[in-house]
Amino acid sequence: MLRSAIPLAVTVAIAAAVSAWTPSAAQNIDARIITILMTRDSAGMRFSPSTIVAHSGDTLHFVNGAGRHDVDFVADSNPRNVVLPKTTPLLEKAGATLDIPVNLPPGRYYIQCDPHAEMGMVGHLIVEGEQRRSSAASVHRDRVQNILQARRIQPKPPV
Repeated sequence: MLRSAIPLAVTVAIAAAVSAWTPSAAQNIDARIITILMTRDSAGMRFSPSTIVAHSGDTLHFVNGAGRHDVDFVADSNPRNVVLPKTTPLLEKAGATLDIPVNLPPGRYYIQCDPHAEMGMVGHLIVEGEQRRSSAASVHRDRVQNILQARRIQPKPPV
């Protein structure tokens, strides 16, 4: 009895996985999770990195380092006729996180932390067009670039 249950369970699992696959799921196969720190340090209060490059389907993963922060796509500072993400609730505890899916058309978008915008806690989201990363090397390059931006290190130009 146990022998027949195992192949049945495997068959059901495979069928579920195949039925969950859709062409739209295949389009997001290279979607990324981009981590942005909400931090307070000797440089002040800021998003790190403050310039984020993403594609539709990626997810912005904000992590609160210290303080009380939110993320606001300010309507009058962004393109008109675009449905912007709603202002997030305040993250009040260190380590608290929130995710914002990137469902915006290509363009440049302004973000700010409402309580700290005047202190420089602002940033820009650049949503690139349909051309996606096509190789593991380019995905790695994007990750390294985000890390370097977060640490404010300038990469050396290629030789």
